[in-house]
Amino acid sequence: MKTDGEKKLVNIASSTNTIDGFINLDIYYPLKIPFLFIRLIKPFFPDNKQLKIFQEFHDKKKAGQLVYFDCRKKLPFENKTVDHILCSHFLEHLYPDEADLVLKDYYRVLKPNGTLHIILPDMKSRVKTYFDSNSPQALDHLLESTHLSQGKRPGFIYRIREAFFGHGLHHHWMYDATSIWERLKKYDYALVKENKSPSRDYHLNGTQQINILVRKNNNMNR
Repeated sequence: MKTDGEKKLVNIASSTNTIDGFINLDIYYPLKIPFLFIRLIKPFFPDNKQLKIFQEFHDKKKAGQLVYFDCRKKLPFENKTVDHILCSHFLEHLYPDEADLVLKDYYRVLKPNGTLHIILPDMKSRVKTYFDSNSPQALDHLLESTHLSQGKRPGFIYRIREAFFGHGLHHHWMYDATSIWERLKKYDYALVKENKSPSRDYHLNGTQQINILVRKNNNMNR
């Protein structure tokens, strides 16, 4: 897949939010299901939201805009070969020990002074909204906003996805700006105050989220 000029730009767990010039990676399981199978069952579920998402993923893959990859694993790049990584709304889907491993691996593949742009839901702002609210449903809204669980039992297709592919839409951990920065500091990332990276406009107007840009320190021994 072509990237922006000579730079290698990577979009982690992109879903269908692919970006031109980036290598867009996602593990979404329908990418492994033959599209013919989806076409065969679609008439029986004409309004099924999941099947519409399946088709969108396959269309992106067919167009060469999306690569099937389990982003919990080590990235398929050599050491110090990547210029920029966008990791948007992915780390919260991992357990903390998994998050540590992927952050360490991002450091491995980034070139010296390469950049990592992380976007996460902000737990602190959600808790503040909860404490500031007078609504009797405030706690329910807080729990729903974290996606750590669901208010009702998931549907059949969602449960199949969870059982056989080990990947759902719920979150395993939450962060605020301080906690994610403490995790990043363990791997010698340096904070960048102004985001001029290739993904600087991505999800720029999102609410209750953390937007943080760090760079790999110019240490040729790491």
